[in-house]
Amino acid sequence: MRKPYIVIMLLVLMFTLMCGCSSDNTTGKSSSKDDIHSSEKEQTPVSQSKRPYKEYIENILNSSDEDMGEMGYAALYDLNNDNSDELVIMRVKDVNFVYTVCTIKDDKVVPLVEDEHFFVLAGGPSGDVYILKNDVETLISFEYGEINPGDEVLYNHGTVDAYSFDGEQLKLQKEAELLRVTTMSIEPKILYDQSEATVNDENTTYKEFEQWHNSYEKTLLLNMHPDDSAKLENFVKEL
Repeated sequence: MRKPYIVIMLLVLMFTLMCGCSSDNTTGKSSSKDDIHSSEKEQTPVSQSKRPYKEYIENILNSSDEDMGEMGYAALYDLNNDNSDELVIMRVKDVNFVYTVCTIKDDKVVPLVEDEHFFVLAGGPSGDVYILKNDVETLISFEYGEINPGDEVLYNHGTVDAYSFDGEQLKLQKEAELLRVTTMSIEPKILYDQSEATVNDENTTYKEFEQWHNSYEKTLLLNMHPDDSAKLENFVKEL
């Protein structure tokens, strides 16, 4: 009469042991997955540290006699698509607006151009920084303009400095001095026969320059009237 009882107990014990082994195997697989995810996280590239940029801007704010918090602006943009942002600054220095472009190498700020003259802070000038993109290249373009009224037309004087960045150097691709003459009306028309352009020290027509400029998608990066977050004193706090 005891044999059925013993058989039943043996079956219960075997079932318990089997469940224990199955549980251990499941836990082992889960642990293995966690290790894989942990390994993947460790291999994910860490985003570029912006601390060198922060220190660079703080030095500008601390060393300048001008109120750079209000009269200096900055933005970040990856100019060569390497997942590392370059720093772009436009600010007042003496009586001029100047611009600077920096990158980071070995955790140090490397100026590509520094305090390059943009325009004289007088009259009614306007300075903008654009990203120009097409299927071939990305350029950063510093564009200045000032309007002077004539008797019946408007004279728009301007300059364009457009650079490419190859990861090592910022190369000036287009340096233009422009005179765009337009009608004095609500919807002004360009008078191409009176307009002029000099590009890379060679005389050309304004229409030819315009065709080159319009071949890019144009995105505003910075101007003289940005939102408060672009002002240096606020921008540096977010780095």
